[in-house]
Amino acid sequence: MKSIDRKYLGTFSRTDAEDPLKVWRFQVEIEGFGRLGFSKISGLEGQTDVVEYREGGQNATVQKSPGLTKWPDLTLERGQVLGVGVDDFLLWYTQVHDASAKKPKSSKVFRRDIDIVQFDKEGAEVRRWRVTEAWPSQWKPISDLDGSASDNSFESLTIVHEGCYLLASTGS
Repeated sequence: MKSIDRKYLGTFSRTDAEDPLKVWRFQVEIEGFGRLGFSKISGLEGQTDVVEYREGGQNATVQKSPGLTKWPDLTLERGQVLGVGVDDFLLWYTQVHDASAKKPKSSKVFRRDIDIVQFDKEGAEVRRWRVTEAWPSQWKPISDLDGSASDNSFESLTIVHEGCYLLASTGS
């Protein structure tokens, strides 16, 4: 087996700035929430339908154009605790339920914008995503109860929305 010449290993070094952002350095900001610490958020993505069509004179290939854009649901999870802000998920979900039962004049009663903020390793904000017209469609107050498990209990909220965009970024 041929040995590696150590003098070439230095050419592959990189700076700390080139390291990827860590997935655990984030914060979720929701208007009216007293407790903003979340363990996990998933579903921040978009998908645009592809519309295929054929056009006379372009017989070799199918033409493609963008169609409707869909925004998958977000899921927020956090550990179940006692104290400040523990009923935020329940109160927001109840606003949606009450609004659907009472037919309010405006959905602004329960629709909110959500900011998802990413931080670098020093804790400085590097990206801020805005999720618009969000509201909860499903609420799970506790993890499945299991007498033989020793896991922490989590609550989760599934949120529907009408789009997201990058509000601010320090990277290029």
